[in-house]
Amino acid sequence: MKLAGATLVGALMLGLCVSAVHEAVPKEAREQGPPIPQLRQDALAEFVSAHCAECHGPKEPEAALDLASSARPEAQEVLGRMWRQMKDGHMPPADNATDGARIRAEGLAILKPLLLGAENMRSPAARRLSREETRRSLRAIFGIDLPADVLPEDELAHGFDNVANLRTFGPQVSEQLVAAAEHAAMLILPPGLAGDIPQKSFAADEMSCDREHGAEGTTLVLYMNATLTQPFTAVATGRHRLIVRASAQQAGTEPARMEIRVDGRHVATHSVRATRSRPEEYSCEVDLRTGAHTFTISFTNDHYVAPSGGHRGEDRNLHVEHATLAGPFLDATHEPSQRILVRDPGAGRQADERVHAMLEGPLRRLWGREDNAARKAIVKLVTGRLSAGDPLPVAMRIGLAAAMASPRFWQCPETAEPDGPALARRLALFLWSSVADEDLLAAATRGDLSTVAGLHAQTLRMLADPRSSALAESFVPRWLEFANLAVAAPDPMRFPAFTPELRRSMAEEPRAFFELVRRRSLPVSELVAANWSCIDDALAAHYGVVAPHEAFGAIELPGRGGLLGMAAMLTITSNPGRTSPVKRGKWILDHLLDAPPPPPPANVGVLDERPEILESLPIRDRLAQHSKNALCASCHQRLDPLGFALEHFDAIGAWRKRDGPHAVDTAGSLPDGRPVNGLEGVKRIVAADRTLERGLLRALFTTALGRGLGHSDECFLDVTLDGLPHFPTIDDLILAVVTSPLFRHKVR
Repeated sequence: MKLAGATLVGALMLGLCVSAVHEAVPKEAREQGPPIPQLRQDALAEFVSAHCAECHGPKEPEAALDLASSARPEAQEVLGRMWRQMKDGHMPPADNATDGARIRAEGLAILKPLLLGAENMRSPAARRLSREETRRSLRAIFGIDLPADVLPEDELAHGFDNVANLRTFGPQVSEQLVAAAEHAAMLILPPGLAGDIPQKSFAADEMSCDREHGAEGTTLVLYMNATLTQPFTAVATGRHRLIVRASAQQAGTEPARMEIRVDGRHVATHSVRATRSRPEEYSCEVDLRTGAHTFTISFTNDHYVAPSGGHRGEDRNLHVEHATLAGPFLDATHEPSQRILVRDPGAGRQADERVHAMLEGPLRRLWGREDNAARKAIVKLVTGRLSAGDPLPVAMRIGLAAAMASPRFWQCPETAEPDGPALARRLALFLWSSVADEDLLAAATRGDLSTVAGLHAQTLRMLADPRSSALAESFVPRWLEFANLAVAAPDPMRFPAFTPELRRSMAEEPRAFFELVRRRSLPVSELVAANWSCIDDALAAHYGVVAPHEAFGAIELPGRGGLLGMAAMLTITSNPGRTSPVKRGKWILDHLLDAPPPPPPANVGVLDERPEILESLPIRDRLAQHSKNALCASCHQRLDPLGFALEHFDAIGAWRKRDGPHAVDTAGSLPDGRPVNGLEGVKRIVAADRTLERGLLRALFTTALGRGLGHSDECFLDVTLDGLPHFPTIDDLILAVVTSPLFRHKVR
């Protein structure tokens, strides 16, 4: 699928050189750490000396945090850590609650202006598009479905696949992007447009046959019902023609029948009337997508009568010489954009004017802005190929490949305060994981996005658009780690109900649920508090309830509703052979309580998983032995009660009363003494404060900015949360993100 090197020439012409791209992003944009600000030292130094230095001084400071040294309080990350500890009421310690509240209020008042100053906020990070964003963008512009595996593999950071992955850009990624652009160009303008329709022939004697057969040179003789099988690859999506050259030794009252199937699907049945002396071609057409396929040729009506007496007998046989696959051909199934790109917009115009007219719209969508210099380079590349004798579709294919290989498409360069088009692109990637539409580009050109009101209006329009389902489809699996369901491997002997169908249904439930909570403008708290969910027949059987009237329709699920009762969550937080209260407790702390525990210490050891141990000791007793280790105890006091509360759900989320021979015990208490018992008990813990809203807001900022939130962002996060209405909706949080200074501006 190479474009004879022309794409690479065009890509280099647009500046795709690795070093040039990397250096185009200033060093401060590549490094996520903010500069150290000039602080008003006096008030901060006095506060640290009075309330912090005793524990966090230069000599053996607690938590390895020295606040007394003159340089340390000037680091933004340190100030952010101070803010978080004081805001959550942990520091500084005080003799009584009244003094503690007063001291913390004083400290927060000192820290707030230091952390919220525009010069101290960190900018969105420079990055390249993720696989999902690239594929959605090309689908929106050209209607193609680019295979994910032709794009560079995504790296996860902070759980997301769109976080500052430009840092790992190198020659190999550059080559992959060029190859992916060539592949996409071939899908947009398939070979059939230029008359260069690919053809491939397959000799019958090279095909596999499932029965005994004869041969005459390269011709196979099927003298009983038999099937020939041939794998092949479709180089591009579209209508293909399969032509089989065959004949028959006729016998009986009907001609030989030949059945054609592609990927197991019946395509055609031919009556082969041709004789051995005059074979004929039999053709059929089929729509194929790019990739691997298989066709079969079957003889289906064998007829044989043995000779007897004076009768010569009858023997019907099918003779297959070869098959030819041709395609794809352009027809009405192709997207309008594909036909526009090869349509001459008017006679008598100069070649560059004609090419410019055809490329103007697609390039504006592709790059998210008007870029006259870059567009002229693409037009020059295309007209040069036309002058060299290439047909228009071939030349346009080369130009599109160069445009898609350009950093103007795959890079999100946050190197200056964003203008309207840059902000439009940022907004479209956040809400749609795709490119801006014409309405958004027009608003950007008018300057509407420079105001909070204009940005607010466009955000509401985009959230009402069906394309905003990308939030549920792309954001939710990353935020809640449900993408891990694809690699979950429950023991098939213990959990035979975990079928591929059930896995797919598990993956769809949280997406459908999140989307409905958002569309109904329900509060964020409904994600956990709900006594309902969105399920299909497979999940209804798994949960032991009556199926809804429509697939993934809303249905009441007392004792299970909301995120915590979903089989997806309960499966990804289990081991292959059993539940894991530790993993479930960590998931709750990470995603619902916004209080992730620290990594486990080295050499912490693992539980004994031998069958005899599993049978003899309940999981609670085995974890209690493990948690006696002082290094482990502090975290397990937080993790275990939350995880044990969900023990009525097995390792694939099915309800159970017993864990093998052991009774299930879901009662426990948190380190602060609050009791927690069962699913409803965990829901009450989550509902007690705004940690779910803060955790979701943190995740939305992470994916919107393309970087993780650090300690220095904690103050801004809390101030944003405090500005939300009581019981905010998901869209309230999204609006808070897009109208925030962090999203709207490039700040130092």
